[in-house]
Amino acid sequence: MALVRLESIRENARKHAGRLGLSAQEVGQIRRRAAELSRLRDELGSLISELAGLAGWRSRWARSATSPS
Repeated sequence: MALVRLESIRENARKHAGRLGLSAQEVGQIRRRAAELSRLRDELGSLISELAGLAGWRSRWARSATSPS
């Protein structure tokens, strides 16, 4: 689900970039920043799950990863 949402965000960003008249360089910079934020979100989710395991409870990320879609 997160991947679908990320693709939707990227598509919307491309549409808005065209309307705003952003250069290819600016669009590339925004794309790199979005990818970095996604990576950091994933790392944070992993750390939260690890800490939750140490604390003896399951985080939202751990539940969503194991629950059926």
